[in-house]
Amino acid sequence: MREARSQPAAASLPNDGRIFVFGGQDESSDSELASVEFCQLGADWEAKVTSAHTVEFWQPAASMRTARRAPAATQFKGRIIVAGGLNAEGILNVVEMFTPPDARCKLGQWTELTGMNQPRSHFTLLTSTDLVFAIGTRGDNTVETLTPPEDSADCGNDLTSWSWSSKNPVENIDLITGAASIRM
Repeated sequence: MREARSQPAAASLPNDGRIFVFGGQDESSDSELASVEFCQLGADWEAKVTSAHTVEFWQPAASMRTARRAPAATQFKGRIIVAGGLNAEGILNVVEMFTPPDARCKLGQWTELTGMNQPRSHFTLLTSTDLVFAIGTRGDNTVETLTPPEDSADCGNDLTSWSWSSKNPVENIDLITGAASIRM
């Protein structure tokens, strides 16, 4: 990668071929990162990795508004949601939506969304049809869902009016350290 990092989040969009890496921690300075990088994976990605210089394989994208390590990321409605994490201020409830780079906006674009009810780091974001779930955090099994306004019949792509609602904790599990969803 262009910038060494630990504890980042990563996500990709279906049928896109790009992998995006968000934030993390710069081990040499012990500071949190806001930077974003991506690579394009195709059938020949292994050959590209071995023959290309790092700066050719990894491309920069627009930086997040909030620097952080240990956030979570997931794809949703053609964009990527990055939430939570921690920095010098503590554990965060910040949620940002990333519109990936395209011909119109070469670095991509960030939009701030409503913050989660509970600050979270080291947790998982999952998508399921028209919902995003924030599951767990350090030593906790709580769940929140990003949902459209109650009076909205349209679950469109404008997520700026969506909000987080708390759900019942997952019973019989003391700590959630990871999860995945699949579409069948």
